[in-house]
Amino acid sequence: MRREFELDSPNGYKISAIAWECQDPKRQLICLHGFAGSKRSLVISAVAEMLVEKNWNIMTFDWPGHGDSPAGSDRLTVDNCLRDLDLIVGECRKNGLPLSCFATSFGGYLAMNYHYRNPDVFSSIMLRSPALRMDHVIRTLLEPAVFEAWKGGDKLDFGFDRPLVLGYSVYEDIKEHEIFSKPIAGHVSLEIIHGDQDELVPVEDSREYAAREGVKLTEVAGADHRYSHAGELEKILEAADHFLG
Repeated sequence: MRREFELDSPNGYKISAIAWECQDPKRQLICLHGFAGSKRSLVISAVAEMLVEKNWNIMTFDWPGHGDSPAGSDRLTVDNCLRDLDLIVGECRKNGLPLSCFATSFGGYLAMNYHYRNPDVFSSIMLRSPALRMDHVIRTLLEPAVFEAWKGGDKLDFGFDRPLVLGYSVYEDIKEHEIFSKPIAGHVSLEIIHGDQDELVPVEDSREYAAREGVKLTEVAGADHRYSHAGELEKILEAADHFLG
């Protein structure tokens, strides 16, 4: 069964969420979407539909300023995101089942920030093209003149389906919550999948992180950040099924 619902965020707005639920769940998964994405990600839906058939419950939700979230772009801070995630974790943990995480890009950056603070929550984490150096991703995305204007007070729209108008304080906040150099906290099963032609989040970051932390990295030959070529979604599903299922 798939249902859409809202929860009251501790940050003072509603969290828009989707859950896939089976009759006899054995495990559960939280899926985190990327920057300027939403809970309606085709990859998240595909992963959820695959795993719910294997007795998993799955939950996903919109970050503030994204998707169907009623919160504006000004509510997008790392701490707000992590408090929202903590609420979702609390909802999932009510049934006592093991909890895993599947996180994409910016969602991967937030997942590892959350895990660093709460190392005993997730039994396993799968990162898809994780923006572990999110500040660097933003910095290289912008032309130098645009970045300087942003730093000087301009606001920029990073949105796709929905405007995501952000001031420079977002960059400073993300940089303050840097996660790439920190060791993996606690004991967790972690795996990364990354396209070797990713134009937004360099695969070299995942290579360095995986080598340093002893994490398995699966590279998808020819895949860009969106895995937009035929057969690449199937590669993600195969990896998720093998690692999680």
